[in-house]
Formats: sequence, structure tokens, C-alpha cells
Amino acid sequence: MSDPGTSYRTREEIQKIRQERDPIKSLSQLIVDMKWSTEEDIKQTEKTVRQTVDAEVQQAQQDPVPSVKEDFWTDVYWGNNTNWLKRGVSEYVE
Repeated sequence: MSDPGTSYRTREEIQKIRQERDPIKSLSQLIVDMKWSTEEDIKQTEKTVRQTVDAEVQQAQQDPVPSVKEDFWTDVYWGNNTNWLKRGVSEYVE
């Protein structure tokens, strides 16, 4: 479990840290400062991402729950062969 910090930090301290050290906000500000994009473009991108995520979550909630009986052994690897870990090897080799 991640450290929520609420047991030994004040709410004000947590809020301040989130405002000052949020990596997404920091990167967004850097992009604007470097004139690689505008704040409006970043806001539009965030809006598009939120819409995409919301749509995918809604679709996932509507999809049927996978069958344990049929999907239990899907994508399970066994044995000592590690060829599947090597780049460029796309098939299982004995």
C-alpha cells in the first residue's frame, strides 16, 4: 500500500506538496515554458485523455467477466526455457 501521509502530515502540508511537486503539472508547465505547446493545447489533451479513459472504463464495466475455467491458464509460461525473454524471438523453442 502506498503511504497516504495523512497519519503524520497535516492536510495543508499534503495540499502544498501536491501543488508544488505534482509531476504532471511540473511537466505541463515545463512544456509551456519551453514553448513546445500552449496551455490550451495541454488542457485539450487532458480533456481528450479523460474522455478516452472514461469511455474505456465504461466499456470494461459493460464487458462480461472472464471465465475462470476458460482463461485460467492463458498466458502462463512454464519450464526453464527463457527464449521468450530475448528480443527477436517470437516463438517458443524447446
